[in-house]
Amino acid sequence: MKVHPVKICCILLCFAMIYTNVPTTVILAETDRQNAIQVKSEESEENYEDIILNFTSKKMTEDESFILSVLNLSSGQKASFYSDGPDIVEINTINSSKATIIAKNVGTTKIVVKIKERKKFFSNVVKTLKCTVKIGPKAISVKFQKSKVKLMVNQTKTLKVTLKPNNTTEVPLFQSKNKRKATVTAKGRVTAKEPGIVKITATIKNGKTATCTVHIKQRN
Repeated sequence: MKVHPVKICCILLCFAMIYTNVPTTVILAETDRQNAIQVKSEESEENYEDIILNFTSKKMTEDESFILSVLNLSSGQKASFYSDGPDIVEINTINSSKATIIAKNVGTTKIVVKIKERKKFFSNVVKTLKCTVKIGPKAISVKFQKSKVKLMVNQTKTLKVTLKPNNTTEVPLFQSKNKRKATVTAKGRVTAKEPGIVKITATIKNGKTATCTVHIKQRN
């Protein structure tokens, strides 16, 4: 039986369309699926990148405390707080994003914070954060390295102190006895305001105080 040439051409054309269109459809579908996965992954990473701690490191002395907070948690996310050194710090959880960290003994430890996200039937850890905590002994003495300093009006200078013991992490409280003539920051940086003499004090928690006398002169 002879097959008409036109029918043969139609059959060949159909086979050509089948073998060219099917793979293209499959490839397009797979590409769309991969793009959707990538977009979803990028959105998830962006959401998790916003989750941070209010402190990544902290220096304390014994019996001090501070609040460690997780920022930018979303609904369905919860933070769990752990310590590498439970004998060094005590952790008291306040809520799903905050905990009070209490210094117990001298040493260094890491607070590990695991962020869990609740799905329909389970929760999984989506991010882990860490805060390094260093605890030193309380200071027993304080002394300015220079007991007298000369400054010109508008000049600044950081006053350095020596604390004992050497491994203390305590920071003294700096105060100016005359803020109109000179101010001082929490780190001991003095700014001269007016000519005259002003005393700057540094006080530690046991009540001991050191004094530095600042002589301020007007610029010529």
